[in-house]
Amino acid sequence: MFGLDSASFYGGGANDNVGDAQKEIRCTFSDIMEVVRDADDLTAKEMHDIIFENGVLRRPIVFTDLYHIANLCVTWANIYAFGDTEKFDYLQVHYRQVLQSIHTLNPKERAFLQAKMKELMEGADQTVLISSKQERI
Repeated sequence: MFGLDSASFYGGGANDNVGDAQKEIRCTFSDIMEVVRDADDLTAKEMHDIIFENGVLRRPIVFTDLYHIANLCVTWANIYAFGDTEKFDYLQVHYRQVLQSIHTLNPKERAFLQAKMKELMEGADQTVLISSKQERI
């Protein structure tokens, strides 16, 4: 969705030490690096500079946040930057609610959402594939 230039900066994440969450970080990193390796528009040097850091093969950073401090920091930073949502006001437009709505609807109405995105992107140079990931329980 953000393109390879942005996605290649992904380096890992914090989670509550649940095995599936740890695996999700490693798999996401691995998938991004695979796309980098398969990219036709990167020179050998550009590819090397993304996959290696100071001559060392990059690996995902996976660390635990048992008390969800990182999550709380991000949540409060978002609230201070963009304002909080109003509880029970489902008509407001707020970026977090848009993301939550996509996350809720995508598994249930995948074809409909993708058709709407195709309609919105008509005439654009690129297409956008809507996807939503969630922690496995």
